[in-house]
Amino acid sequence: APEALPGEVVRIEITVDSICLAWPTVDGLEYLVEGRRQLTDLAWTVVSEPRRGDGSEMSLCLNGATDFRYFRVIQGVSLPPAAPPSVAVPNVHLSLDAAFQLCLTWDALLGAEYFVEGKERLADPAWTVISPIIEAVGLQASYCQGLETNWRYLQVRRVNSAAEPSPVIESLEWSATGPVVRWSGLVGARYQLFYSDTLPAVWVPVGDAMTSLTGEFQFVDTGALTGGSPGIRFYRVQRLP
Repeated sequence: APEALPGEVVRIEITVDSICLAWPTVDGLEYLVEGRRQLTDLAWTVVSEPRRGDGSEMSLCLNGATDFRYFRVIQGVSLPPAAPPSVAVPNVHLSLDAAFQLCLTWDALLGAEYFVEGKERLADPAWTVISPIIEAVGLQASYCQGLETNWRYLQVRRVNSAAEPSPVIESLEWSATGPVVRWSGLVGARYQLFYSDTLPAVWVPVGDAMTSLTGEFQFVDTGALTGGSPGIRFYRVQRLP
């Protein structure tokens, strides 16, 4: 079964630019690193992909600006972490901004967390985390770095989270006060409703995230949060991490 390595066998070296962990491995066992931002965080977050040990020392370096400050190494992982980052982040674009920085921009899930990895050479065997955790506050997220950087190959990954069922809009009806949107989800989970009055859709969040004690959700669009109805309106629901 997976278990955390004793703290005394994990070496941590901190510099201005990086936080590096090193630990001994057992040939054939998989290892990954988890982190916490605060010691009081209730859960650990996976900050690396599983890597197979070969009996020699293994290491992982994070950018010194990372939000994570507490780490542990898990030995004996049998399966990759669920969900991304093993799945590519869609629509990543590279551009040059007015300050002559290289900027990555990508489609994001509101509230989800992302990080950027880099390689100096394409032949390098492993990617290095080069950004802090980036929380998406909209439907796009971005990360920029100066042209003097040594990182020449970049990719965006989403912080691991458990597999989550998608919400289902079960009905859209009309009432005397406006459209009524009903959907089902998980008890206690957070869902965000969006609307668009155009196609192609430009999704706008409606109010705050919603939770339910029954798993059933309802929103009556009186126009107070959406500026009134133009006659045609589209809705979507997204579960927040």
